[in-house]
Amino acid sequence: MSHVERTLNSLMKTIPCTLYHTDGQLSVSSIEYDSRKVKKNSLFVALRGARTDGHRFLQDAVEKGASVLAVEDISDAPPGVPLIKVEDSLLFLAEISKNFYSSARLPFPLIGVTGTNGKTTVTYILRHLARLKGQAAAVIGTLGVQGSSLQVATGYTTPMSSDLQRILSQLAVEAVQFVFMEASSIAAVSGRLHALSFDMMLFTNLSQDHLDYHGDMENYYLSKRSLFEKLRSGGTAIVNIDDPYGRRLSRELPELHPDIRVLTCSLQSGTGDFSFSKALFSAEGLQAVLSGPGFSMDLKSSLIGQYNGSNALLAAAAWSCIQDYGDMDLDIRDFQGAPGRMEIHRSLRHGTVIVDFAHTPDAMENIFAALDVLENRGSVSAIFGAGGDRDRGKRPLMGAAAAKYCDRIILSSDNPRSEDPLRIIADIAEGIPEGRYSIIPDRVEAIRRALSLAGPNDITLLLGKGGEEYTEIAGRKIPYSDSKTVEEIIREFESA
Repeated sequence: MSHVERTLNSLMKTIPCTLYHTDGQLSVSSIEYDSRKVKKNSLFVALRGARTDGHRFLQDAVEKGASVLAVEDISDAPPGVPLIKVEDSLLFLAEISKNFYSSARLPFPLIGVTGTNGKTTVTYILRHLARLKGQAAAVIGTLGVQGSSLQVATGYTTPMSSDLQRILSQLAVEAVQFVFMEASSIAAVSGRLHALSFDMMLFTNLSQDHLDYHGDMENYYLSKRSLFEKLRSGGTAIVNIDDPYGRRLSRELPELHPDIRVLTCSLQSGTGDFSFSKALFSAEGLQAVLSGPGFSMDLKSSLIGQYNGSNALLAAAAWSCIQDYGDMDLDIRDFQGAPGRMEIHRSLRHGTVIVDFAHTPDAMENIFAALDVLENRGSVSAIFGAGGDRDRGKRPLMGAAAAKYCDRIILSSDNPRSEDPLRIIADIAEGIPEGRYSIIPDRVEAIRRALSLAGPNDITLLLGKGGEEYTEIAGRKIPYSDSKTVEEIIREFESA
């Protein structure tokens, strides 16, 4: 994006605050919340986070060239430095970024997808449907930003507000026609979406995850529900009512937000505004008749499992609201899924390997159940761990889900962060009967061991990391990829 420089007064017109040591004529060349990225004439916003406080780095920001500091407490600031006193620095960051990047009115519809599982797959199906019609579309989510030419790794499911506003302004320059974005519960609570309005918001499902952050399922649900407050007046909510929290959401939204349209989806024929009939789930994918308000048509997908049927239904429902349904093409058999979502690797000698991001008990159970009904399959092995510094309560439930379906379980490492990987593994093992699992903390060795035991008809699942290109250990992100590791080991075995 070309260099932008604005005066402080022009940025502050719509934001209530108090200025110190400046008349507002200062130039601002960037908005930063990380002092390491500050340059000449940056506006540095001091955020109070769970692990650190941006107020500790005010002097660093000044020394690197910041022209003004935004703080919640002026007593922390170096004397005489231009200041903006704000009540909530997270909300201020969103507002000032919207003004800086002139992204208050976006030239494309912004469609959000929220829920515990399925967000990435739904956004990628929607982008695929847009591309089938020759329309430029971008996705923002766990796998980063994928635009026409803009490709950015963000490190968050939903980027920080200033990064997000910058990305949206760049996509506007690219002239994309749609943006499909994963909207996380943590983003809702932390104000990352504060300055945005959505045209449509989709709800996939809700199951245990992030309780280290939200505390309990009720708070987790309420954070998801709050995302629908971001819908503009006249916007559309589409909710999966096969999920119990989805049914609750569909009942509550019309009363809470009477100015939006609420539509429902269900795999059960005739149950929601959008539903499937004559649905056939097989190893080749899904064939069904999609029924919606005033229309009925065939839908074909190569994605396997009922949970992917829900993802496809939700995406198709959204697309029918975006496009004239009479001109839709819902033969998406050439869509092979988002990277790291049921990503298939095959070996003549060692069977099928599936890489997937599943890292919650519900997501794992969905995959296991989808594979359980396949004909002529051999044994099923699963390699997984759990993320460190995250919800410990889900770990034994993940183990129990694997024990219910898998013939072989190898517990390994998955982004241990600051925790001891063996402690994480011990938590998971509490849900698995003794003797039903083995422990190989080194993930590469775990994969090599599993494949050495697999035959031509067997299935090996690598769960938890999906399309991630790193493993996070003690604050360091070390390059690593399940997909690349699998391909290397398959080549190694087949050339031996």
